[in-house]
Amino acid sequence: MAKSNRCISSLIESPPVCSLCETSVSVHSRCLECQEFLCENCRKVHSKGKATKAHIIIQIYGNRDVLPFTKFIKCTDHEKSDVIMYCKNCENLVCSECIAVTHSGHLFQQIDSVYNVKVEELEMRLAGIENDSLKEISLHIKRTKFKKRHKKSEIEFLKERIIQLTEVQKKVLEKRRDWLLNDLDDHFNKSEKILNKTEMDLNLIKTEFKDCQQIIYKTLSSCERIGVIRTANSTKEKLDKIDVSKGVPAIESPSFEKSDLDPDICLGVVSFSLNTNGGDTVSETTNGVKVETSVAGVLDTDFRFISSVCQLSGGYSWTGSSSGETIMLVHHNDDLQKVSELNVTADDIAHLAADNILVTCPDDPIIQIVSTIDGSSQTFLDVSPLYPTGIHINGNKDILVSMVEGHRYSFKVDSQRKVVRYSSDKNIKSEYQFAGTKRLFTYPYKLCENTNSDVCVVDKSGAFNGRLVILDQSGNLRFTYNGTSSVDQKPIFDPRDVVCDSLGRVIISDCGNHTLHILDHDGDIICHINTVKLGIKYPWSLSLESYVKLWIGCKAEPEKSDTAKLYVIETDIDQMCA
Repeated sequence: MAKSNRCISSLIESPPVCSLCETSVSVHSRCLECQEFLCENCRKVHSKGKATKAHIIIQIYGNRDVLPFTKFIKCTDHEKSDVIMYCKNCENLVCSECIAVTHSGHLFQQIDSVYNVKVEELEMRLAGIENDSLKEISLHIKRTKFKKRHKKSEIEFLKERIIQLTEVQKKVLEKRRDWLLNDLDDHFNKSEKILNKTEMDLNLIKTEFKDCQQIIYKTLSSCERIGVIRTANSTKEKLDKIDVSKGVPAIESPSFEKSDLDPDICLGVVSFSLNTNGGDTVSETTNGVKVETSVAGVLDTDFRFISSVCQLSGGYSWTGSSSGETIMLVHHNDDLQKVSELNVTADDIAHLAADNILVTCPDDPIIQIVSTIDGSSQTFLDVSPLYPTGIHINGNKDILVSMVEGHRYSFKVDSQRKVVRYSSDKNIKSEYQFAGTKRLFTYPYKLCENTNSDVCVVDKSGAFNGRLVILDQSGNLRFTYNGTSSVDQKPIFDPRDVVCDSLGRVIISDCGNHTLHILDHDGDIICHINTVKLGIKYPWSLSLESYVKLWIGCKAEPEKSDTAKLYVIETDIDQMCA
């Protein structure tokens, strides 16, 4: 009995002839039981025979001359049977036995139609592999290779630091050894001098005793009464004058303990300079507060000025400049050393996650998220028609952005100049622009937030002057700071960057006056540091690594160089308010 609405294309290499009459090539059917091709006449005979009338006969549609014939494919479950259909339910090629037994009641498709669908499916899969998967895996491979190179560079750097530290400790131990040996020599020389004098004094006493001894012997042998009496009196007087109490003086014995050569102790005992930069400690006193500061590291860069320093962990920082075409990863141990760089121009940088940073670019409304692995970037936030100037991420992962409408200091009366607080998923939480009807900012340039959730904003009113504006979390104005006349400076306050420590204290770089201003959380001056005394001029960008370690990116000294320097200074700021 023929099954309607089910058809397959032939699976042989050339058009078949009828299996019964063996003459007709006009084959239109196939018996699934006998697996024979049938012409129309033989199909009628086959379907009426007593032995074959119950067989399932499938009609083959289409022009047999143009059907794509291929070689017979055997069924994986029934090795003697050819596959003839595609089971839609099971998504498998099936033979006649499969159809009759295990796939009874299922829906079937002809192989040609499935073939076309599968070709499209494979072409789409191939496009996905070539356009997406291979590109993505290639990027991962590229990042992995970069990570390997970075890791190798990192390890080589640490190895070099270990070797350097070992050499330093070796020199320390040698210096300590020489000091101990010289100390022992000094001890011996002093002791020898004392003992030599003692020996000389004792020999003189011995001579006096011998003289008295000879006089007494001579007098007694003479038996002269007058001589005996006189000798007795004179020798008594002489012997009474001899100080016989002088013995061997007590001299302290030297000692040596293993701990005398302990490297950590030696580093404190031996005071030869381990400061490879030759920086002296500078003391500053303001309002009775004394702060000691010294340079812990310095690095020459290719930037005209360093507009941003972004602190990471482990002594690493990203530094960048709106005047440069790269950002640079720098590591500080005993000194500063360049580790790697990326082809990115950055006005300001903030650390978003392990391998990602946020970057603002000059005159660009888009904040980019940049991979620190390979330098690839994509849009993180578009603030157009405004332009971002500064960016900061606080401990709660809020993102604070200062932004302006217009370029640099060219503003219209109604130009927007504000600070916007975003959540980590880039939703706006609050905006700070006005205090009542009065503007808060002229040109908000850089910003940070302290532990009290106060927002500290460097507000520029010109290229070389400005002020610091402090807002509370609600955007209310707490105070402004315009510099202090107590500083030996020009009348113009030239703030460029601001950072805060864990106690809410504020540190401001005053570029034109080569000064760091340190305020308490209420805006009162704690002290100022004249950076010229440290050999540092034109301090611009700041990043606080710890309570005592401050990174300073500078502007090039026009009278000396076209390139800027990066410094790390150490200060006892943590003890200032104790």
